[in-house]
Amino acid sequence: MKSALTVLVLLCSVSFLKSQSAMEFSLAEAQAFALQNNLQMQSSAIDLEIAKKKIKETIAIGLPQVNASGSFQHFLDIPVTVIPDFISPTVISTLIQTGVLDAEDAPSGSAQFVEAQFGTKYNVSGGISASQLLFDGTFLVGLQAARAYAQFSELGVESTEAEVKEQVAQAYTTLLVANENLSLLQQSASTLRKISDDTEALFNNGFAEQIDVDQLKLQLSSIENQITFSSTQIEIAREMFCFSLGLPETTEIVLKDNVETLLLDEQLGALIQQPFVPEMLPSVKTVQSGIVLQELLLKKEKAAYLPSLSAFFNHNQNALRNQFNFFESGGAWFPSTVWGVNLSIPIFSSGMKHYKVQQAELELEKARIGLEQVNDATRLTYRNAKAELMNAINQLDNTTKSLALSERILSHTRIKYKEGLASSFELSQAETQQLNTQGSYIAAMLNVLQAKIRIQKSTNQF
Repeated sequence: MKSALTVLVLLCSVSFLKSQSAMEFSLAEAQAFALQNNLQMQSSAIDLEIAKKKIKETIAIGLPQVNASGSFQHFLDIPVTVIPDFISPTVISTLIQTGVLDAEDAPSGSAQFVEAQFGTKYNVSGGISASQLLFDGTFLVGLQAARAYAQFSELGVESTEAEVKEQVAQAYTTLLVANENLSLLQQSASTLRKISDDTEALFNNGFAEQIDVDQLKLQLSSIENQITFSSTQIEIAREMFCFSLGLPETTEIVLKDNVETLLLDEQLGALIQQPFVPEMLPSVKTVQSGIVLQELLLKKEKAAYLPSLSAFFNHNQNALRNQFNFFESGGAWFPSTVWGVNLSIPIFSSGMKHYKVQQAELELEKARIGLEQVNDATRLTYRNAKAELMNAINQLDNTTKSLALSERILSHTRIKYKEGLASSFELSQAETQQLNTQGSYIAAMLNVLQAKIRIQKSTNQF
């Protein structure tokens, strides 16, 4: 009894763990989850943080800069300088003037040179310097550009969010429709399997022919092959869905929504009636932000004509010794301190700045043309998405009616077959027709859901 209770507890624990490992998502929940865990979103968020750090880096350029320096020099051979011998002529002249030396006895000839060494064997210096930018036009524009770039990166995050939501919606609806298709195939297989078993029983009792049994088994085998293929497609769709969420591929997934929920007429009608506002689209806002950046780039090139002004302060301590005794007290250290202001005024650059300004103007014009192109492209995308959705809805309505009709035909054919009024060939034809209609119905549902996603993306209505 005790061992049986232990086994029961273990089975319950395994069942509990399995239920815990499965993750349930509605479409909205899946999209929200992906915005936090999708790898593409994480990369985009890092880009935004980099842009924010870039602002701080640019601000730091205009703040005080302090640096320390130090050096040690050991001259194995002190440099020698050759200089004219200006001492000997002076001494000889003095001796002649004082009568110590006769002029006739004074040495004559060309000027002589003396080898002299200047400096000491060991030199040590240490210092500190500080600088402060007082005015620079390019720095001010660069600071504006850094902030504009951060806004540009924020738009990149928004654009990535739209892409991730689209990816999740595509994967979610594909998996949902694949499950629906498998369910329909399994229902058809279950019904056909019962008919096949009944027919085989009739054949064994001499009330049916072998061809009837074979025909039904062939049809059942075809459906089972489709079930196998559909199961493989579901597994692929599940892995793609996990990838879009940033989850391991082995994660068990349960979808809360059903196809009917996502195909509500009021939702589709609201999307069709949704006004198109291109200025709200991330792609358009990104191009507009790019124009702002190009305008700032033009200002930066023009600011290069302005002067720049900076202040500086330097303090150094130098020790010059012929003995390595820098760590002994009492040695002399010689200070050097200076402060000042540097002014740089651009005068002539052979047209380089002028051509840079012209290039920036052309880039700005190109960006404005790009905005017109994006506006036209987004309008065309919206119109196409709207037309595709309306056409997909019509196709779904038609295939829904066709599915109901094929099911009614199949139901009557099955009844007639049981009563011996229809052949197995007629039943097989009705089964095939119904399966083909189911396939068209599944494809029509998927087309509507995909068209819905496209129009949501074209209006930024995820």
